[in-house]
Amino acid sequence: MCATAPVSSPETYENFSIQSERESIQTPDEHAVRNKKDLSSKLNQRQLYPKSSYFWKDQIILSEPNATYLKEWKFWSRSSLKLKPAMARQIVLALEQIHDFGLIHNRLNPNTVRLWNKDDENPEVFFSNLSSACFEWERSQFGDRPLTLDELTYTSPERTGRLKQIPSFDSDLYSVGVILYELFAGRPPFAANDPLDIIRQHLVEKPKPLHKINPTVPHVLSEIIGVLLRKDRNQRYQSAQGVSYDFK
Repeated sequence: MCATAPVSSPETYENFSIQSERESIQTPDEHAVRNKKDLSSKLNQRQLYPKSSYFWKDQIILSEPNATYLKEWKFWSRSSLKLKPAMARQIVLALEQIHDFGLIHNRLNPNTVRLWNKDDENPEVFFSNLSSACFEWERSQFGDRPLTLDELTYTSPERTGRLKQIPSFDSDLYSVGVILYELFAGRPPFAANDPLDIIRQHLVEKPKPLHKINPTVPHVLSEIIGVLLRKDRNQRYQSAQGVSYDFK
């Protein structure tokens, strides 16, 4: 199994802290881990993070966040593009932060993208449900429960299990591409009632260019999301930082 850590509150290890109190998130612990590759050897009790866990400003919080879901953002279903590019940047920034921490989320979808202050025009974004999260250096041990049909809609080709490839940071990038496509198009690039059909689409079908679904979307934004959705992981962006740079 991957994404292992003690599920207790709060425990502190050398250069690593896990917090469970809601009040702690406003001031991230100065000892939060930053890509320490010897972390897993320091954690003796090997357990998955709970579904209620979330990542916020260099900390893993082991409690359910008092926050709303991305699709509850009041501008999610509106056709206007006025605020959506800023939201897209916030989502990519949240991905950059969790990847800098060393974590691959492995289950990104609108139900794991959460918002503080959902009624704000530009709310802060973070990711919840770390139950499938895996430190990058643990990814060869990746083991996970089956995905639901809704989760398959946002999964990467390599996460379907058909390619015999180990998910990595670029798998999260693909999932973010699906989320952003839906944010601007009003629907995900692939949809079906049959899990096998969804998997087939992720593996072989090219998504229709976003600007052809929504002509108000600038071509450059359509191209960025198109790169995120490439089937070959080597042809996608190789880091969230690269996506952030192109969003500027």
